[in-house]
Amino acid sequence: MKAICTAIDKTPNYVLWSVRSPHKGVEGFSERGFPTSFEGKRARIVNWVNQPLVLQHRALGAFMSHCGWNSTIEACTLSGKPVICCPMGAEQFVNSLLLTTQMKNAVAVRGIDQEVLDSQDIVSKVNEAMTSSDLKTRAQEIKGLCNDCAKNTNEGAWKVLFDSLATTSS
Repeated sequence: MKAICTAIDKTPNYVLWSVRSPHKGVEGFSERGFPTSFEGKRARIVNWVNQPLVLQHRALGAFMSHCGWNSTIEACTLSGKPVICCPMGAEQFVNSLLLTTQMKNAVAVRGIDQEVLDSQDIVSKVNEAMTSSDLKTRAQEIKGLCNDCAKNTNEGAWKVLFDSLATTSS
C-alpha cells in the first residue's frame, strides 16, 4: 500500500483511488490513513466508487486494477482505456497475463514472482499506460470487440471474442 501511495504522490496525473483499508497510525499518514502529502493535491481517495460509471467517464486515462474477474471484464467492456495490472492473488495473476500478453491492452506492475511492489515501477507503468498510443488503440479495439460480441451472445460471443483476439494479437 505504501508503494502505491508513494507512486500516487510522484505521478503528475490526477488520481481517483477507491481503497477500503488505508494505513492508520503510521507515521506520515493522516487520521484517515492516507499520506499527509496528499492533502490539497491531485488525489481523491474514497472508500467506494461505482466502478462502471468511473470506467465510462471521459476523464479516465487508465485504470489500475487488482485484475479480479469482474474488474477485468468491466475494464475491457466499459472503459476502452489501458489497464495497469496489480494482481494480488488467486485468478488475478492469470487475468493480468491475459490482459498484458494476449489482449495487449495493459501493463503489469507486479508479476507472480514479485512479492513487494516498487513505487518507481508503478510510476513508470502509469506513465506508459497514460502515454502509449499502442495501448490506447488496443484498449479501444478490445472494447469494440467486446461490444460486438455482446450483440451476438446467442452465437458463442466469447468464442468470437477470443478468435478475434487471436488474429489481432499475432
